[in-house]
Amino acid sequence: MAVSIPGYGEFDEIARGGFGVVYRAQDVELGRVVAVKVLSRIELDEQALERFDRERRAMGALSWHPHIVVVHDSGRTAEGEPYLAMEYLEGGSLADDLSARGALAWDEAVALIIEVAGALQVAHDAGLLHRDLKPANIMRGPYGEAKLTDFGIVGTEDASITATGMVSFTLGHAAPEVLQGDRATARSDVSSLASTLYELVAGRAPFLRPGEDSMVPAVLRTINEPVPDLGRPGVPPALTSVLVGAMAKAPADRPADVATFGRLLQRVQREAGVPVTELRLDPKATDSGATVTSAVPAATPPPPPPPPARTAPDAPSSGEKGPAVLQRRTVALAAAGVVAVLVVVAVAAVLLSGGGDDPGTAASTTVTTASSDGSDGASDSSATSAVVEDGAGSSGATSDNVDLEAFCDSVDEYVAAADAIVAGTAADGDRAVFADLGSELPDTAVALATSGLSTDERERYTECTDALTQAGQG
Repeated sequence: MAVSIPGYGEFDEIARGGFGVVYRAQDVELGRVVAVKVLSRIELDEQALERFDRERRAMGALSWHPHIVVVHDSGRTAEGEPYLAMEYLEGGSLADDLSARGALAWDEAVALIIEVAGALQVAHDAGLLHRDLKPANIMRGPYGEAKLTDFGIVGTEDASITATGMVSFTLGHAAPEVLQGDRATARSDVSSLASTLYELVAGRAPFLRPGEDSMVPAVLRTINEPVPDLGRPGVPPALTSVLVGAMAKAPADRPADVATFGRLLQRVQREAGVPVTELRLDPKATDSGATVTSAVPAATPPPPPPPPARTAPDAPSSGEKGPAVLQRRTVALAAAGVVAVLVVVAVAAVLLSGGGDDPGTAASTTVTTASSDGSDGASDSSATSAVVEDGAGSSGATSDNVDLEAFCDSVDEYVAAADAIVAGTAADGDRAVFADLGSELPDTAVALATSGLSTDERERYTECTDALTQAGQG
């Protein structure tokens, strides 16, 4: 049956599924090619149609994001069927990429998923879940960038789809709780996005096996079995760890939100020495963690304070036990570290209050304000590598990319390690964190103080440095 939508013509069917058809069409008024998705009223009940109306408006409100497919128009056809008119992307989807050339290089796949993570976090902030994340729902933009589409709206289907009303999911990427009949949440989307990244790198969905006629084995593997090895040489072990955590069986064990997952992937990039992809969140949100660039006066940094003194181990005397001597020695070392940090706090206070002999010339400084890139507040000693990005903080020099929240996370780790040592409950990892951060935090504090923090960032900086001061007083 011919499609009739006022203002559009030259409809050419390009995809068909159980719930509708996608056409390449001509926007007559503006002379541009668009993609028009028409859903079938026969396959959708009234509740599903009402939900479609709500979600098409939500998608339209998110079209400003560079990694979300732009919705130009929506409404009903002459036959009363709902439609969406969207930007037409000739680059196809990531599923097309997998079919044409196989698995992607891990760094390319990670970069694309970080872009999607930013888009998905913006959608979550707007109260909109995706529910059907998969390579086929991530398009390639005109510059090769990722473009997310089909937010909870049933699109082109295949045999791997299970659907109830307007809620659909792809078996290969559904979260375990969704397969068990639980309601989808933002953390379900985290699991599905991680599963999508797994397929881009491995060339296959994590729990599907070729040639299986029944869905039951795949469902049971998704619910019960650990994430299988990627099977790709050269993939950083840190990436595997992030994927395993993001696809944890229990939602509470996954990263708290998709932005946190994106930051964990950024850390993988940073540690591997590849370019770090920008996580584009809502720039209007005060706590979005979006990367912003502003011109600030370049202050001349003071020389860094000396690192905490490290004393040689003392042999226990005949009347003392080794652990008691170790405890006193570590307490003394902790005090020395706090003294060094207190010097930094004093210097930073002068800088933040406008002190300094010469404001210098304006310099462009990038400050990333991000929430913790751990999950659910769990301690992660690997955050020591993110204290200073791109070699920042060396000799107290001002960094072009100093991560304030990574500094604050590391302060928390430093204080926790010091407390564990004093309490006599420290493991080797605690001592390593304490030693590493004791020398890194002072330089980082100076670099942050000279990086041109905003008013809100200055308050956050003060909270973190105050935590070190209080640790010293305790």
